[in-house]
Order: sequence, then C-alpha cells, then structure tokens
Amino acid sequence: MKLLADQAKAATGQVRGLLGEIQRGINTSVMLTEEAVKRAASGKTRSDTTQRTIEEITARVEESTQVFQQIVASTNQQQLGIEQVMQALHGIRQASQQTAAGTRQVEAASANITDLAQTLTTLAERYRH
Repeated sequence: MKLLADQAKAATGQVRGLLGEIQRGINTSVMLTEEAVKRAASGKTRSDTTQRTIEEITARVEESTQVFQQIVASTNQQQLGIEQVMQALHGIRQASQQTAAGTRQVEAASANITDLAQTLTTLAERYRH
C-alpha cells in the first residue's frame, strides 16, 4: 500500500508538473496572442495612415493636374492673343507702308502741280507781254 501511495504521490507530482508546464504554455500562448493582436492593430493603424496619405497625395496630384491643364489652356489663349497682336502689327506695318507710298505719290503730284503752276505762270507772263 505504501508503494502504491508513493507511486500515487509521485504520479500526482508528475501530473502537477505537467499541469504547471501546460499552464505556463497556455500563459505564453496567451501573451504571444495578445502581442500578435497588438501588432496586428498597430499594422492596421499604419495601413490606415498610409491609405490616407496616399489618398491625400492622389488628391493633390489631381489638383496639380487640373492647375497644369488650366495653365496650358491660359498659355494657349495667350499665344493666340500674341498671334493676333502680331497680325495686327503686320497690318499696321502694311498700312504705314501704304500711307508712306501714298504720301510719296502726293509729294510727287504736288511737285508736278508746282512745276505745272510755274510753267503756267511762265506762259501767262509771256502772253501778257
């Protein structure tokens, strides 16, 4: 009986030891699981932050694209305006050249009229005498 009691006592000790190891394993597993949950939560927070950052960058790129398109449109309008000004200046230049040519013709006609007037004056003086 004593032997059986000693064996039972030893078996109880072994069971206690095994239960202690199991309990420590469970505690370790619980701590590791809690740590994994914390890391997953931290990863989700980082992922959410990254997603918001990417969305902000995307929005700013879209805004920049719209601004760039507006700049391109404005530049095209300015270019058309410059071309119209150049055409107007070309027209003014042609008109100035035509005016200058007309002025030269008027000068020539005035010179001719002056010459004719002098000729007429000379002829008229001949007939008076």
